[in-house]
Amino acid sequence: MATRSQDQSLLVDLAASPLAVRDPERIGSVLEAESPRNTGRVIPSFGWHPWFSHQLYDDLVPEAERTYNPASSSETDLQKAKHEHYAAVLSPSPAPTDTAFLDSLPTPTPLSAYIATTEARLKDNPLALVGEIGLDKAFRLPQAFEDETRAARDPALTPGGREGRMLSPQHVRMNHQIVVLKAQLALAGSLGRAVSVHGVQAHGVLHDTLAASWKGHEKEVLSRRQKRRIAEGAEDFSRLLMRMRMKEAAM
Repeated sequence: MATRSQDQSLLVDLAASPLAVRDPERIGSVLEAESPRNTGRVIPSFGWHPWFSHQLYDDLVPEAERTYNPASSSETDLQKAKHEHYAAVLSPSPAPTDTAFLDSLPTPTPLSAYIATTEARLKDNPLALVGEIGLDKAFRLPQAFEDETRAARDPALTPGGREGRMLSPQHVRMNHQIVVLKAQLALAGSLGRAVSVHGVQAHGVLHDTLAASWKGHEKEVLSRRQKRRIAEGAEDFSRLLMRMRMKEAAM
């Protein structure tokens, strides 16, 4: 299950390995007792975790509304734009003088680029899920590595994790987390994929965000009265249902 920029490619490699199930028709066979235990045991899940949502910026809004919008490609303007992005999506906003913390954060990735790449990976893996995605109100970003902790890093670990660092006061603003979550829910819906959702101290907002994603796509459930009326007649179901809706709308 992917969480951030540094582990997306690792999951791609795993999904292409013999450990992954790529054929929907093989799901049953690989779970049988006689199936080799070292093959066909992984179903990948591609997603961007809310802990790392600050590393994305919404480039689908008008340019003037983007949190990351460099004036030019110069190093000075790129650095300034990066600091402005994190000041906009983190709370409390990091002080401009906290350059060690701001400089330790990566240049943000366009949300559209991440969605396009993930869509291609999902299409290449018919069984893959979208996740882990979600909302987290409690999470705080770790502080920048100090020289001592950086030297003690385990090179075998995937970069981007906390790795024993102290926590900063900053967390990702909820409105930004929602933007990232909605984009991934829309992607999952368009491809008919299941999602793995993370939620901490944001249950109401998470419910509302999920509910909004299926609005207009609800499965219609007929009442007992409607079912009786349909069963009593031999009229075409769709024509009868349309007349019933028109009658109810006129009331």
